[in-house]
Amino acid sequence: LEENFRQLLKQLENQYLHLMSLPFSTSVEEKEQRERQAEALVWYRRGYQTQEVDQKIDYYSRSLELDPMNPAVYNNRGLAYYLKGHYDLAIQDCSKALSLDPFYLQAYLCRAQVYYHQGQSKEALQDCKKGLELSPGDPEFTKIVHLIEQRGKKLTERIQAIFQTAQQAEHEEQQIIHYTELLQLDPNFSDAYYYRARAYQTKGLIHQALLDYTHAVRLHAPYPEIFYYRGLLYEQKGDEERAIKDFERFKQLKDKEAGEVINQKLTHLYRNRGWNYLQRGQNQEAIEDFAKALELLANEATLYSLRGQAYHQMQNYQKALDDYNQAIHFNPSEADFFCRRGSALASLQNYPQAILDYSKVLESHGEYPEARFYRGACYEQVGNLEAALQDYEHVVKMPSRYAENAQSRLMNLYVYQQEHYSQQHKLSEAIVCYDKLILLVPQNAPFYLRRGLLHIATQQTERAVADFNYALELGLKDPQIYYQRGLALSQLGQYAQALLDYTQIIQYQPENGEIYTKRAEAYFHLQK
Repeated sequence: LEENFRQLLKQLENQYLHLMSLPFSTSVEEKEQRERQAEALVWYRRGYQTQEVDQKIDYYSRSLELDPMNPAVYNNRGLAYYLKGHYDLAIQDCSKALSLDPFYLQAYLCRAQVYYHQGQSKEALQDCKKGLELSPGDPEFTKIVHLIEQRGKKLTERIQAIFQTAQQAEHEEQQIIHYTELLQLDPNFSDAYYYRARAYQTKGLIHQALLDYTHAVRLHAPYPEIFYYRGLLYEQKGDEERAIKDFERFKQLKDKEAGEVINQKLTHLYRNRGWNYLQRGQNQEAIEDFAKALELLANEATLYSLRGQAYHQMQNYQKALDDYNQAIHFNPSEADFFCRRGSALASLQNYPQAILDYSKVLESHGEYPEARFYRGACYEQVGNLEAALQDYEHVVKMPSRYAENAQSRLMNLYVYQQEHYSQQHKLSEAIVCYDKLILLVPQNAPFYLRRGLLHIATQQTERAVADFNYALELGLKDPQIYYQRGLALSQLGQYAQALLDYTQIIQYQPENGEIYTKRAEAYFHLQK
């Protein structure tokens, strides 16, 4: 290297003399450039001549400030950094020298030495290969190659010994220690990552195991089982997306050898992911997952039912119906399947068939709130209001999430019925409707008022008064209540109480002459 540097120095001095011999130019820029280059050569020569490494670095740096395009200066400063132990800076300078001059032999040699010293054998060999291409048989590059080969042989023997020890270790803790030692010697040893991951997984260290399996995959470890074991970990973490990808990859690599276990795993994961899609309203994605699961397990009734739900939510009722039919075919004892098919039939306006499905559920499973509620809705659609009322009345008495909706539908039907009876002058039947409404909603003041009016119309005066009293107690502020109760009390001969009601109405309606007349009549009867 010293001889090489002497030759290089001679070349640089020749360049300096050449620059000084150039004719004078009138260009200020050219003159300044020559002066900078000349000064840079001076600093370079000082750096070469001094024996102090720190001074070398300083002088070479000053030279590069004046002339940053000289590869020799970068190379020499890189060598000085190498002597100081600043290996990253040494590699950086050698690389810069090679970017300026790709055929610079000394830069390849310097960088190869740094790489070798740092244990980066692969990179050192690449530089030696390039150096030998430029200078075949060069003893310096040949020597480094020989050293790398010797080191590699010793390292391989040591790695094999440690690997054998790790394989024979009985406890996972010992295995992890040995495989970690191996990876410190060879960070690209894929087998060590794989087996250390297995040890981590056995100990329940999920995060560490996942990291090692991923390293092994990136290094192309020859073990298809990696995907199976990593898939198990992802499944354990609830990461269905990655678990499915790994199990599919394992199945692809093992083909027929994958067996029933992997099919069950994939079926389970497709079903779970499909269910999650279904809950989020991603119905098309859910359908695709359920379809994949059915490819693996074609006779699973629940999968057909779930896919039917996805179609149902997309309002594709015919396909939903087809899937519910398949679900019932494979499991005719599941009540939910009949309920869902009934819902699809109702959506297709086939209410009689829907009623049959709901009835089958009630026959085989007794009180089933969902079936009874929706059967009531179907009865309502076909005009069988009595049957609908009976179903809703059953549901209201049962603790379920359908009770509130059933109560709302009952109220609507009772109101509709009483209006119908009132129009037909069937007042007693109308009163019965209000009786049922009040049982459902005992705090509804207007219901008492309306039932009281019907009691007046049917000459049930005392009951009418009781209803008006309830309406007022519940806070209903309606002058009609006082007026009707005043009339009813007068009919019962309770004129003093009637006077109070008429007086109350006058406060609301002081211009109402009829009320004054009624109050006068009450005064008259009291005096009489």
